[in-house]
Amino acid sequence: MPRFAFIRVKIFVYLFATVCSALLGVTFIKEVPWQDVINQLEAHTQNFPQEKVHIHTDKPFYALGEDIWLKAYVVIAANNKLSGISKVLHVDLVDENNEVKNSSVFELNGGVGHGSILLKDSLKAGRYSLRAYTKYMLNYDHDFMFEKTVIIGDAAQIEEQKKEIIEKNKLEVLFFPEGGNFVNGLRSKVGIKAVLYNGLGTSISGKIVTLTGREVIGFKTQHAGIGVTAFTPESGEHYKAEVEMPDGSITTFVVPEALKEGHVISVNGVENEVLVTVNSNVAKKGRMYVIAQSGGRVYTSFGIDSNKNTITVKISESTFPTGIVQFTLFDASNIPVAECLYFVNNNDQLRLELKQLTETLLVKKKAVLALQASDFEGRPAEGNFSVSVTDLGKVPSDEDDQPTVLSNLLLTSDLKGYIEKPNYYFSSHSLEKRKQLDNLMLTQGWRRFKWTDIIEKRYPELKLLPEQGIEISGIASTLGGKAVPKAKVMLFSATQDFNLMLDTIADGQGRFVFDRLNFPETVSLMLKTKAIKGGENINITIDRNPTVKTDKVYPIQESDITAYLKATKAQFKARQKSLVKSNEINLKTVEIKGASVKKIKNSKNLTGVANYAYDATFMEQYTSFLSAVGRMGGVTVGSNGKVNSNRTGKSLYVLLDGVPINQDQDDVLKYISQDDVEGVELLLSPGYTIVYGMEASAGVMHVTTKRGRNAVAIPSGNSIVVKNKGFAVEREFYMPDYDKQNYSQNFLDLGSTIYWNPIVKTDKNGKATFNFFTAGTPGIYKVVIEGIDNKGSFGRKAFFLNIQ
Repeated sequence: MPRFAFIRVKIFVYLFATVCSALLGVTFIKEVPWQDVINQLEAHTQNFPQEKVHIHTDKPFYALGEDIWLKAYVVIAANNKLSGISKVLHVDLVDENNEVKNSSVFELNGGVGHGSILLKDSLKAGRYSLRAYTKYMLNYDHDFMFEKTVIIGDAAQIEEQKKEIIEKNKLEVLFFPEGGNFVNGLRSKVGIKAVLYNGLGTSISGKIVTLTGREVIGFKTQHAGIGVTAFTPESGEHYKAEVEMPDGSITTFVVPEALKEGHVISVNGVENEVLVTVNSNVAKKGRMYVIAQSGGRVYTSFGIDSNKNTITVKISESTFPTGIVQFTLFDASNIPVAECLYFVNNNDQLRLELKQLTETLLVKKKAVLALQASDFEGRPAEGNFSVSVTDLGKVPSDEDDQPTVLSNLLLTSDLKGYIEKPNYYFSSHSLEKRKQLDNLMLTQGWRRFKWTDIIEKRYPELKLLPEQGIEISGIASTLGGKAVPKAKVMLFSATQDFNLMLDTIADGQGRFVFDRLNFPETVSLMLKTKAIKGGENINITIDRNPTVKTDKVYPIQESDITAYLKATKAQFKARQKSLVKSNEINLKTVEIKGASVKKIKNSKNLTGVANYAYDATFMEQYTSFLSAVGRMGGVTVGSNGKVNSNRTGKSLYVLLDGVPINQDQDDVLKYISQDDVEGVELLLSPGYTIVYGMEASAGVMHVTTKRGRNAVAIPSGNSIVVKNKGFAVEREFYMPDYDKQNYSQNFLDLGSTIYWNPIVKTDKNGKATFNFFTAGTPGIYKVVIEGIDNKGSFGRKAFFLNIQ
């Protein structure tokens, strides 16, 4: 069995064992006539677990040149416990055109990981999306992966934001009947959502009327443009909605048609109980039943008496975990006919408290803080947390607007569509917010799986298995595109001071994979394979990352970060002045000038200099590539085909289109046609070769092949360089230490992110301490702590510190 196939089987066995152990303790419903449906769902959840991601960032917006500091939490969707399935997390920075501008890979250990993303100056200021996912998540609906809007500004070009002139009266009003459909003669709630031109909700008032103008019921929308009303459709009637616009005009909207017969399911919360009511006007219903599940796990089910048109069942909220519960009504043919969502909040999140151990907090002084984490019953919680501290004066933020570990893992990660101000429902508890959350459940979709797939046993095809490390895979083929079975493929480091050398055998379709790798993104690797003995050369093609497809549309939010950019610009200037005062020198680019030589088109010679350069015109004079090289200055070609230095007799360091070629192991130069070469550059002076390291001490030869449309293919496919595939380099958040004698107290510290620590672990007593130096100006600091304990409970809390 090929090496990669064995590993794939091993990963699948690991995956199944991990999930089964994670789901132990499931209480199965006692045997009922619809037990097969329940069993199939449970089997689906166990055998095909899904992952969810939450990202905690240090702040909500940034300037070019800054870092996005982040902590990742990856959990199993069924129980929100940290996942051990995937060991790799992908984080993309996506612009408004859905183009990935930066892609980073972070290592996961026990479901958590951390790192940073540098916002290079090559980016443009604008609105971006931070998208995070494991490759395994791409087997399922992409709409459930983590996405967060990030505003990035340019501190070098601060301008007041220009607001686009858009038709602001444009309004869309949508109606969502509870259970899925209106049914004639059956009273049902209806969720109403009013959305403006920018995708954000708005408060409106209106009424539902018949087509003849008779008023049926009035309605209003509230938070995020969501409201609720209720009415009973009458047979033979059709309805519309009338809404008064800001200019006094009346606009009408379509209300969905009612079914002649059908079923309505409604769910309401009353004093810690869930009331599930099923109404029906179908004469011959037959056996019907309701299944209540959360995260793919069934928590209760009950049958419907076929002789009754209305039935109400009371269920204790404590039956369900905190989160979204889906109630589905099935008919006698096991077809889902009505469905609604209900949010259960058992208030069992972690309790986080922060104690200030430094009595008075002063500028440029150490602040020592103590964290106490407890579960909802007051017992100490041992867990893993991330902490960010920002200057509220420079980074104003609306706590309701932030995607938090609570709002994301309990709400938005299980709903389709955009949720406006998600943390509004969790930042505080009140009866009004409880009602607003109920309203939200009426207007959003939940589709992690389709019931028809469960019932008909159509299971997802796992094309992408969980990554257990960096993977490099591809296919070996002839230059004509035919797969080469059993090709030997070698992988080794092309970066000095990083040793790696592996090999594998491709399968019968020419596919190969190197997995469970661990190396930083700064390392360049090379893939190579040998030509078929007595036959064609082999081309290597690397697999690209799977394409992410998501229907999520983020609204146009008006965000003016001018004040933040001005503060950031002042911080950059202060730091530059500090470097000058401390006699640190900003190195300027040193231009190396050499002899006047020809410029070779598409050359990968990054130094821009050479002792000799020979273009395509020179190459055309000879019958082979090596015979042409033998006529070049400073080098000779040995009988073995190696290119050596005249001065030392040692082999040159050869790069073919920027890819290093080891002349002791590879004879690729013998197979290059002089007609396919754009040019050759020879770097022989020590001043030119020093940047390539000691292995280039004899000299460097850059070979640049033609890239024209009619260029003949050459066997450069036998080797290919792989760059930027490794884990993001782990860097430590910079903090000044004013206790050190050599640290300048004159440094005007105006930082916006004062402190970032992605690894704050509470001990068995639920305690942890951390400290940082305050910045150079007084004000209010916002401390945000998020995390998850060893039992799978998570929490978030914001604290505020007064710096004098």
